[in-house]
Amino acid sequence: MEGRLAARKVPVTLERIVAAMGPRNPSASKAQREFTLSIYLLHRGEAPDAAAVQRAEAIARSLVAFFDAATGSRLKITPAH
Repeated sequence: MEGRLAARKVPVTLERIVAAMGPRNPSASKAQREFTLSIYLLHRGEAPDAAAVQRAEAIARSLVAFFDAATGSRLKITPAH
């Protein structure tokens, strides 16, 4: 079929990654666990539209919830104010 790519599966182990790249730095026990999320709302005029602000805040809340689920609550993201 035109437009299709062919590939073959290549198993990769953590041992091979460490051998090629070296150990993780920083180690998992010393890695950052909390992050701050900033969302910038660009607008015209002096004050942004209230509905646009609400949408941006809803996006921030959704990202916080997604990050929590994606990391199994091991990491935390907090929206900046």
